[in-house]
Amino acid sequence: MGKNVSNKSNALRNLAVMMAMSMLFIMLVGTIVTTVSARDTTYQQLPYEETSKFRDDWYDTDAVPVLHATILEDSTFSENEERLLLISLTNKGYVTTIMGSYDRPESEQENVSANMERKLEYSATTAMAINVKLTKVNSDDPFEIKQDVAEAGMLVSGSATNPALRFMVEINDNAPPGSYPVRLDASYDYQDDVAVYPVTDNAGNTTYNQFVRMASDSMSQVLYIIVDDHAVFEVSGSDNTLQAGKKAIINVTLTNTGTETAHHAVAHISVVDPFDSIVDDYYLGTMAPGESKVASFKVKTDVDSIPQMYGVNTEVKYENSDGQTKYSDTLKTEVDVLAGVSIMERWFSIKPYVTAVVVVLIIGIVAMM
Repeated sequence: MGKNVSNKSNALRNLAVMMAMSMLFIMLVGTIVTTVSARDTTYQQLPYEETSKFRDDWYDTDAVPVLHATILEDSTFSENEERLLLISLTNKGYVTTIMGSYDRPESEQENVSANMERKLEYSATTAMAINVKLTKVNSDDPFEIKQDVAEAGMLVSGSATNPALRFMVEINDNAPPGSYPVRLDASYDYQDDVAVYPVTDNAGNTTYNQFVRMASDSMSQVLYIIVDDHAVFEVSGSDNTLQAGKKAIINVTLTNTGTETAHHAVAHISVVDPFDSIVDDYYLGTMAPGESKVASFKVKTDVDSIPQMYGVNTEVKYENSDGQTKYSDTLKTEVDVLAGVSIMERWFSIKPYVTAVVVVLIIGIVAMM
């Protein structure tokens, strides 16, 4: 009897263990199914670069696009010129290394996918969605970039933008000659990695799925535009004082501080009240860089002009080496106007003997009366 009870207990215990293991197996299977299902859903929802597709692909490369900018045609501008600056972007990227994984294809489908992936790795040097911006390096430089952005699309290795990128540049009036830097910034996307996986259906048909992981990068390069040689005039000397009511000569020393000789130069003075110009042009002739000449102008003022310092404007008209007529900036100089002399003061100071005769006559007339 005791033996039967013991056998029953062992049977019940074994049954409980089997039921527990069955429940655990069912839960584990459910968990696995749920995990796989969730993973498949995740693959559908997330970008490919968020998956593990690239961790065990066949090949990798360190190749990337390499962009280089060049100014096309003429980078030399004249003062006060506005025109397009044409810039070309060239992709000089190339593949030096393609590294294979430690795994080897074990089937014909895997061999095909590995070969496809190796060829696709060469696309890593292609730059896509290229956006370019051109800016001044120094904000005080004498020019403006009126149109400063451009799109270059896609550049495969060895190719250049066609047509060229176009940027509108305006040079300031009378900008000093010289070379001025501009910075070109380009942002772009490229293929960081690619993976190919074969999928064979129940009918034996194989589909080769391609997964591409993209990355972004940028480049900066300094280029130079040139403002060509031209004459630049400055007032290097002026010390003029005149008395109101009198004619006087205003002398202005002008210096060509530019890098080009000015031909047939003529200085012109512009005056406003209280001045009237009598001679307002002065021929300077040829002025080489660094040369100075004095321009003289004849003016007069009203006798009742307010004594103070007045500004006078001078401008130089000349021809450059190409025979083009150019004008300097408006040049400022100052003239100190002193108080004028009244008519009576001038009478007594200029003709004292006449004044004495008149006084004697007046006294005589009064005495006779």
